[in-house]
Amino acid sequence: MGRWPSPALLAIFVTIALAMNSITPAAAHTGLKVGFYRHSCPQVEAIVYNSMAQSTKADDTVAPGILRMAFHDCFVRFAARDAVVLAGGYGWHVPAGRRDGTVSIMEEALNLPAPSMTVSQLIDVFGRKGLSPSQMVVLSGAHTIGKAPCVTFDDRVQTTPVDPTLAPSFATFLKGQCPYAAIQSTSVDMDSTAHTFDSQYFKDIIAGRGLLTSDQSLLYDSRTSGGVYANNGAAFYRNFAKAMVKMSQIEVLTGLDGEIRRQFDQVNSH
Repeated sequence: MGRWPSPALLAIFVTIALAMNSITPAAAHTGLKVGFYRHSCPQVEAIVYNSMAQSTKADDTVAPGILRMAFHDCFVRFAARDAVVLAGGYGWHVPAGRRDGTVSIMEEALNLPAPSMTVSQLIDVFGRKGLSPSQMVVLSGAHTIGKAPCVTFDDRVQTTPVDPTLAPSFATFLKGQCPYAAIQSTSVDMDSTAHTFDSQYFKDIIAGRGLLTSDQSLLYDSRTSGGVYANNGAAFYRNFAKAMVKMSQIEVLTGLDGEIRRQFDQVNSH
């Protein structure tokens, strides 16, 4: 994962780790279900939510950071719902009981969606995880909160001419923020209401203001364009919640597979 984005984000994981330490091994012998920790750790969701509320109030990078981590965790081997709620979105019932992996393989990070991917590449990456093109489109809506460094959209603005799918005024704005290639120290909002979880991401794409290649290209492929229009209103919140539940079940470890870590950042020593 690299460096922690902020002390507030680290505090959340410490809180989760402390809560998980109270869970007995017997609680982990069944599959995912809503209310999994009702008996072994009945206050766990309240503990996590309160920690998230304090941290997001102190640092507005926490909500998008947690949401990105949910994608990385599910694609490569917690508190994502609370991040969405605190940023203005809908909540959902979280099937719990997912256990931690015991290996970490750097090469598996190559399976993550990249900002310069084409629609065909995105469909392939998500499809290999059992997610449909329509689910891929709605999950891309996670880009409604947070920022992206200039270097992630160099392929659109550091060219001559700039990407013609960019709205001219937006292209001018991006060139002003990112005047030359390979800038990593400057970041740009991922949509025009980047601190609020809403459907503005899809409205921006329709207006030619999608930030990344992987965002804007959704509008121009017949397999995904319908999803862009379908999610540019209230339906997005419901669709996103359903897709997040589906994503949380990717290659999940339950029962006796994996482990419940005593420390969140390292495998247990047996």
